[in-house]
Amino acid sequence: MRPETPWIGRRPERYEFIKVYNNLSSTEFHAILDEARLQRLAVVGHAVRSVELKDALNAGQVMVVHGEKYIYMYFHRSRDIALAKQAADFTRAGGAYVIPNPSAYEAISLQWGKPQQVEKFLSQPEARYLTPYRRRAWEHDDYVVRSGTLAGNLEFLRQF
Repeated sequence: MRPETPWIGRRPERYEFIKVYNNLSSTEFHAILDEARLQRLAVVGHAVRSVELKDALNAGQVMVVHGEKYIYMYFHRSRDIALAKQAADFTRAGGAYVIPNPSAYEAISLQWGKPQQVEKFLSQPEARYLTPYRRRAWEHDDYVVRSGTLAGNLEFLRQF
């Protein structure tokens, strides 16, 4: 049974959620969920690799912050629309939310293995608003040195 949604309402004096990342162990993930319940905090974030995505949502994670996490953690890189239906069903049944974030995934796919694309992005007028730290991080991100392709994933995510 899903706990009541603990993050409704404003609480400016406290944190409102905990964001989890990919590399937690199952034990760490469940400990975070337990503490979040005690503190009445929502757990949002990435798909934790050590926990099946469906199980994470059923256990109490209330949001997946990047829709492409389903490709890696549930679809296992397939583009099977039947799996997409199942994922939508278990996400809805778990009462969870998803931030699809296709614009970020599109930017990632454009620069995947293409350092010249990063240079193009950073030459745009809007890039002047990046902090020096963010600029360096983007220039040295590992997307540009990866091989392979993300072709087809963005359209599949849009359908999903």
